Amino acid sequence: MKSLLTVSSLFLLILCGAVYYHFYSLDTRQKEMVENLDGFRQEIYDTERFYIENLPIYEDWSDGGKEADLRRFLLKEHLQVVDKAGLEPVGSVDEIQSMSKEGTLVSLEQDKSTPYYFYNVKKEHRYLHPAAHKGLLILAERFQKVLHRNLDSKDQFKPVIIKFAISSALRPVHYQKDLRERNANASFVSSHSYGLSFDLFYDSFYVNLRGAEEESKDEASEFENSMDEMRLRAGFLLGASLRRQFRAALAETLLQLQKEGILYAIYERNQRCYHVTILPDAIR
Repeated sequence: MKSLLTVSSLFLLILCGAVYYHFYSLDTRQKEMVENLDGFRQEIYDTERFYIENLPIYEDWSDGGKEADLRRFLLKEHLQVVDKAGLEPVGSVDEIQSMSKEGTLVSLEQDKSTPYYFYNVKKEHRYLHPAAHKGLLILAERFQKVLHRNLDSKDQFKPVIIKFAISSALRPVHYQKDLRERNANASFVSSHSYGLSFDLFYDSFYVNLRGAEEESKDEASEFENSMDEMRLRAGFLLGASLRRQFRAALAETLLQLQKEGILYAIYERNQRCYHVTILPDAIR
């Protein structure tokens, strides 16, 4: 009997310990979630304040001279670039695939680490000439430098990658013909068909709060997955709220690289984009 009571007491002790541990763990997890959410809220606030305080909005940055410089080299000059490079227009999606296998076109990947994202660009058109791909990455790197050039005085702020939106990349000849039928502003011949040009949509940006690490959804908790989704959504919301600041930085970046002979850029008001052609001779 005494032995039975001892076993029962031990069982109750273990049960009570398990219940206590369960609720203690729940309380600890809830506390961690609250701390994570509060930290995320502060991160959003600090990020927004940094760019508001350190970047001018486009309307304050821009003037007639700067916009004129972004229309100095028009379609004629852009087509001269592809002509000088000795390139032929890409005719079809099948030709894109063939050239990709040969290495004469590069597929543009998109993941957490890439400094750009696509805005209404079909996957089969996400290709560029190798020189244009290198030029795109040079542009993205310079863009980050322009955005964060005042960082020395803001040591507490951890810089994040600001992604710009590519709204057009390679356009095969047949696609350009179809576009011309639908859009009277589209040209009959486009430097897009040669893989040296791409468009940057200046009304959309993304603030990458997620980091470059790829996290397995199977291993992540439901809360972690929810946090990742919130970071994704918050990144687009921040990009929208700060788009005037980011547009000014993007336009300044394009002007810098145009003066350095890396690219030609056209400010296209109707399409709300910058048409960019990379100069291959400056990249090699």
